[in-house]
Amino acid sequence: RGRFSCSFFFVCAALLRRRFERKGFVMQERVRQFLLQNGIECGAEYRCLDLASEVGEVAKEILRGSSYGKEPYAPTPETEEELGDCLFSLLALCCALNVDAQQALERVLEKYEARLRKKGSAGSR
Repeated sequence: RGRFSCSFFFVCAALLRRRFERKGFVMQERVRQFLLQNGIECGAEYRCLDLASEVGEVAKEILRGSSYGKEPYAPTPETEEELGDCLFSLLALCCALNVDAQQALERVLEKYEARLRKKGSAGSR
């Protein structure tokens, strides 16, 4: 099980890198332009609270859809919409903080890969 999950993680990380490198990670710039064009840029404090709220909505959707963990969860169109809201909120937070989301993702994938090689687990403990 551990070997499979490590291999799976490395494959996913490689695919993500290839996809983001090819696309030039345009998502963050698209969000930045949307915020500017619509006059809805704001501080990181608001963006952080908005992200927490959106993640809570995903949790609520999954909890309700799984009868609070009693049944397997099957994603719905609402799940995709809520995850899209989360992604938008996260990228908007990156914009507010002047953090390059692609660079942050690359660094964290490298960190997880190092943990997997060293400990066989991506967890911090």
